Amino acid sequence: MPRRPERGTLSGVKIYADRFPTALRQLLTDLLVVVWVYAAIRFALWLHDLVQKLAVPGQKLEGAGSGLADNLADAGGKVGRVPLVGDELTAPFTRAADAARAVADAGRDQQELVGQLALALTIAVLVFPLGLVLFGWLPLRVRWMRRAGAVATSSRCARWPASRSAG
Repeated sequence: MPRRPERGTLSGVKIYADRFPTALRQLLTDLLVVVWVYAAIRFALWLHDLVQKLAVPGQKLEGAGSGLADNLADAGGKVGRVPLVGDELTAPFTRAADAARAVADAGRDQQELVGQLALALTIAVLVFPLGLVLFGWLPLRVRWMRRAGAVATSSRCARWPASRSAG
């Protein structure tokens, strides 16, 4: 019958120390890391939302440009129905509508740029704190767990024949 892992181990990997002060320090450090990662993610999302607010003028610019272009195109179409001079009067309205569409395009471009900036800043803000966890704390923690699990396994193996012969 296969033996069950000891309490506090996971498949031969020991998660926390047997000594209370060390185990408490490890638990508090683990909780601190979880809070650190949560705070970093919340801050990055807050920064993303803050930067995204810079896109509001672009949205207004796009809306105003599109509305103006539509109204100018509509006015040009109505003026174009005037006999004899309609075609000549339509040209300025068409050029003005094209200029208004360019303003709307500038608003869309500004929104896209702000969205890209918000994403880039969010990623840049997350790189440092998550890098500390992934490349600093986590390898040390995993190494400790593996070593402690190996020691626990070897000490069990060393005790096993003695307990087997006594039974």
